[in-house]
Amino acid sequence: MLFRSHQRTFAVSARRCRPSIRADELPGFAVTRHTQRQTARIQKLIWPLFGTFLCAFGAVAGEGTDELGMRGFTWGEIRYPSSEQPEEEDDLVIEGAIEQGIDIASLTKQTRLNLFGKLGYKFDSKNLDYNNKLNLAAGLKIRHYLSDSFVLDAGVRYEVERRTESNRTLNGPTFFTGWFGSWLLRCETCSESHLLARRHFPGLIWGELRFPGSQDPIEENDWVVEGAVEQGIDWSQIADLGTFNTFARVDYVADTDALEYNRSVSFAVGLKLKRKVGRVGLLQIGAQYLVDRRWESNVTNDVLMAFINWSAWWDPRAVRYDIPQ
Repeated sequence: MLFRSHQRTFAVSARRCRPSIRADELPGFAVTRHTQRQTARIQKLIWPLFGTFLCAFGAVAGEGTDELGMRGFTWGEIRYPSSEQPEEEDDLVIEGAIEQGIDIASLTKQTRLNLFGKLGYKFDSKNLDYNNKLNLAAGLKIRHYLSDSFVLDAGVRYEVERRTESNRTLNGPTFFTGWFGSWLLRCETCSESHLLARRHFPGLIWGELRFPGSQDPIEENDWVVEGAVEQGIDWSQIADLGTFNTFARVDYVADTDALEYNRSVSFAVGLKLKRKVGRVGLLQIGAQYLVDRRWESNVTNDVLMAFINWSAWWDPRAVRYDIPQ
């Protein structure tokens, strides 16, 4: 599926399943203690972050602001079933996000200080608590370009998540570092008669390391790293419909608290029709076979999944090689 954070918007992978916790099942004192802990954490963070921001801004205020821009992305996906987990085998889900940022300072030729806001959403047909939510976030990050197609970022965002089924609101800061890159390979040694001659091999990689894992109390002290690597082959253009692509992908997630749904690796192969939309947009329709292994519980699940996803990445500097030209 599409990426779930930062640039997590341009590949397809199944969502991991979380235990459903309703608001009326949470003891009142637990909610209060969590709120108090979050408030204390926020108070400890505000002034150091504010001071760091002022120092960084002051250090570069006298420098030129060339190549500063309005950078952002959006992604979304509809898929069935929603994941490989048995409880979601008949579940239809839609999810996505949109982020808009503005560069407020140029730290180096390759590095920007970016202020951003983000809206995420997820809804399903089975009314599972963890699959029905809205997420609002605002934050500050440093964005560094290794090249025009590989980007690193690191920062902090404050999140407010609304669980619509359990009528809960979760909030707090998240520290993160992320990476996204894409490439386009060709078979330089293939003869003209070779099957792979003149084929394009688009690929991408993304990932994020964050703390806490989420704003859910069960993950408040959890470090999480997750990401994916995908390699595809663009076989041919099908009239005006788009480009026929086959792909293989590996998704992974790991954490420090040994939560079952945060410790898995999945392998997927699939096919899709890719169509460029406008200058920076991508629409994909396809299917994939996915096998997921959760090593904490030693459980393996598989699924055949259909999906429709869309994404766009507007950035005056960056290039996406996974979009057909």
